[in-house]
Amino acid sequence: MTSFIWCGALFAPLAYKVYLRDGLKAKVVYLTPENHSQKPDQGGGTGFHIIAPSGKVYIMTNRHVCNDAVDGKLWAVVEGKTSDHQVKVIYASDSFDLCLVEAIPGVGGLTVGDAPNAGDNIYYLGHPRLQQDTFVAGEAIGYHQLVVTMGVIGRTLKPEQCKSKDEYAIEETELQVLLNGFQSGHAAVTDVDLVQLIQKGPKVKVCYEKGQALVTTLMIYAGASGSPMVDSFGKLIGVVYAAPVTGGWGYGVTLADIKQILNGR
Repeated sequence: MTSFIWCGALFAPLAYKVYLRDGLKAKVVYLTPENHSQKPDQGGGTGFHIIAPSGKVYIMTNRHVCNDAVDGKLWAVVEGKTSDHQVKVIYASDSFDLCLVEAIPGVGGLTVGDAPNAGDNIYYLGHPRLQQDTFVAGEAIGYHQLVVTMGVIGRTLKPEQCKSKDEYAIEETELQVLLNGFQSGHAAVTDVDLVQLIQKGPKVKVCYEKGQALVTTLMIYAGASGSPMVDSFGKLIGVVYAAPVTGGWGYGVTLADIKQILNGR
């Protein structure tokens, strides 16, 4: 009997993660500018169905995923389903990296949980590089004021996409932009010759966004933008949106920002 209980204790956490993953999988979607079934190699992101206070269901994702919408529309598909759905972008926030999109009919949504404390277990399910769903586990660390590169204006970003009160544009050399990405703000260049080389290069106008972020130990990969961060009960506590190029902590849109977007809907 003792052996049976011991084996069960080891199996229970694994079984629970499978249960949690399956519950998320039914609500998480690929989001792409064009029909994913016809063009599977395109870029895109992740989204998930969420229940608003009114009871209405929406797809929530990052605003920078919605920026790729064609004529205000994206294509959404739940993994394992045979049909893609063209869905309309309903609302893109000017203050947070969040966006609401039409839901796929008949798909249920996640409910909102409570803000996590340091050390709490936290999970996300997403589609990095638009591959099969990937389930990642980690812990919440705390909160941090984060500055994120939105893109180079005129090249990867339209001028009007850098306009909110939490965004600002500055001129930097292309080498500095590249270096900022690689060192992720954690190191300083001290070599005098290299500094001069960086400063003399051609300049571009770069858009940055700053705001409060949920800091986690989650590993975040390209394409996982817009994935739901959930607690051990499967309730939404954050939205994946940033990670250092060099790897490390994963950052999420905070629950307070999520609630502000859903308020009144």
